Amino acid sequence: MAVTTITIDLEAYDLLSRHKRDEQSFSQVIKKHFGPQPTAGRFLEHVRSLRVSESALDALEQQVRARHTEPARAAKRTPRSRIRSDRVISGAELARKADDVWPSPRGHTTGRPSP
Repeated sequence: MAVTTITIDLEAYDLLSRHKRDEQSFSQVIKKHFGPQPTAGRFLEHVRSLRVSESALDALEQQVRARHTEPARAAKRTPRSRIRSDRVISGAELARKADDVWPSPRGHTTGRPSP
């Protein structure tokens, strides 16, 4: 295999080395990130090349049949038309409640001061 030498600055080297695993060469990292990208056509080629055994097909068929006899049940939800509230909530109060339920990543909040 032919090789060539390239020159990159330290910032580019640091970026490249962050993606490199112990068992990989820099060439492999570059090919993985900048080589051919996945497409629907490549996926279809891959799927067409797969071979599935008869026993695997039988197991899949059995699972599908079992779903017809015992369907998964979704949680019961109250329709929006039946939810009533006499209280109006301000945007700031709603943001505080949202922070209590879903804390934002990296410590960002939706307006609530930090404790």
